[in-house]
Parts: sequence; structure tokens; C-alpha cells
Amino acid sequence: MLLPALPPADAMRHWLRITMTLALALQCACSGDVAVVSDAEAATAVADAPRVELGDAPLADGSESLEQLGRRVVEALNARDVEALRRLAITEAEFKTRLFEVLSNHESARQIGPDLLWSMQRGESDDDLGHILDLHGGRAYEFAGVEPDRVERREGVTLHRTPTLVVRSPDASALLRLRLLASVVEHDETHTFKLIAYRLRGGDS
Repeated sequence: MLLPALPPADAMRHWLRITMTLALALQCACSGDVAVVSDAEAATAVADAPRVELGDAPLADGSESLEQLGRRVVEALNARDVEALRRLAITEAEFKTRLFEVLSNHESARQIGPDLLWSMQRGESDDDLGHILDLHGGRAYEFAGVEPDRVERREGVTLHRTPTLVVRSPDASALLRLRLLASVVEHDETHTFKLIAYRLRGGDS
């Protein structure tokens, strides 16, 4: 069945809307969060959003603190243990059924929906994780700390934005700052912490 043709101007506007929506969603997925907007925009979007049902169960295999999560990342990197690294990030079920509504603070993200956003975000995360292992796997780093860029509170969760891992070099001669992680989500009720995704960013030192 053929769909009726749109006038050229209407067709162009239609495809521009689709392209802009997908571009925004992809940018959000690549950032490690479903959306990154200002606090004022987030407040407006959250006010219009459905009530979040996060549940009272801990995040699966979640860490008890941000520091413990950072230490586990470094240990898994040293062991080049891909599956251990993946377990430290949120699962597909957690994203789609518990966290999507609280993370999707932009209408474009909600229009795309959890299935496509998860697919894009997981693909980007896995690609970056491969590069991270090539650069930093098996290096015998010693964990020294983890420093989020900022902390943002939302309904039922706390987001620790783009934390930097601080590690000692294998010969303990220097402190290195590794920018490998997208934001971390903390489930407030159980104080369990998991990565939203891996994201290799510039500026390692």
C-alpha cells in the first residue's frame, strides 16, 4: 500500500524533524545519559513526565559506593575482564523497566523510546570499552580515587556525572587521571551504584 505523497515543503519539514530527533537521541546516548540538558529544562521535563517507579530492589550487582565501583573498574581493567566490566554497567532490563523514565529528561528521548536508545547506547558503550581495553587493559594500575564532574539529584536517583578515575601508574611514580566512564547512577533507596555506560573521553593525563 502506497502512502500519499507529501508536498515537497511538508516532506522536507517531516524528514528534518525525524533527522533532528534521531540526532539528539544519538547525542544523548553517546553522552552516557539519555539526555543532557539544563537544570531548568530538566525540571520542566520531569514535571511533565510520568511518575517514576524505580522499585525498592538494589541495582543488580551494584557497588556500595562510588569508590567501590571505581575500584572494581580498575581491578577488571587490570585483569582485562570484559564480562566483569559489563556487569558494572546497568542492564537492559534496568534501563528499560526502571531507569528510562528518570533518565529521559528530554521529549526527543521519549519519542525514540527505550528500545532504540538502549541499542544505540549499548553499541557506543561496547565500542568504547574495546578501545579502553586496548589502551588501559592489563596495566596493573592501583586505584587512588574517583572524582565526578558534578552530582545531580533526580527522583529516586543521584547521578554522578562523568567521573574521572584516578590511578597510580604501574611503577607508582605518577598519578594518572583516566576519563573512561559515562555517568554513574545511584539508586537512592538502596545506595547501589552502577555505570550508565563506558565512554572514552579525551584529556587522560
